[in-house]
Amino acid sequence: GGNFAGSGAGTFTTPTGDITLNGGVTIADGKTFTVGQAAGSGGTTTLKGNLVVGSTGNYATITLDGKTTVNYGADPALVVANGMSITAGNFDASASSGTFSATTGAATLPGATTVSGASFTVNSGSIANLIGNVNLGQTSASPKSVVCYSNFLLRSDDTGAPTFKLHPSNNALTCSTTGGSTDVCVSR
Repeated sequence: GGNFAGSGAGTFTTPTGDITLNGGVTIADGKTFTVGQAAGSGGTTTLKGNLVVGSTGNYATITLDGKTTVNYGADPALVVANGMSITAGNFDASASSGTFSATTGAATLPGATTVSGASFTVNSGSIANLIGNVNLGQTSASPKSVVCYSNFLLRSDDTGAPTFKLHPSNNALTCSTTGGSTDVCVSR
């Protein structure tokens, strides 16, 4: 078969039947590819293969003005190589039974954080720093237990000696040698 070449500023309109392109298709620089003529009336675009947008060192932008569904049966369905930012809206993965693994870098939770699962674990050898007040249990709920399998250290700071109180008496405990041994905590 021979070649088909068109030139000039004319248009090319195909019939309404299906069109099959059996070779590679290139759209010239600065030209667009549009599906549908009116907003919301375009048909479905199906790509049965990989989709490459941009190239290394010449990155392009993808804009999605609607919901996006990624269906994949193995490995990560979405791989992000250079960070991801969410500028508005919620992040909700509560419908998934999968796991959530954070990065090895520092993680910051600037808002109120609730752990509704059965437990919260800090790995052995790691340190949990709680800079502020810590409430264990709720006044409106039944009492909870605190189990300590390690040493419990209560240290002072620049504001003076710390106190450790047992409710409901609200009397502070102080560590002294009153009990005949060192580092004994007695009620004062």
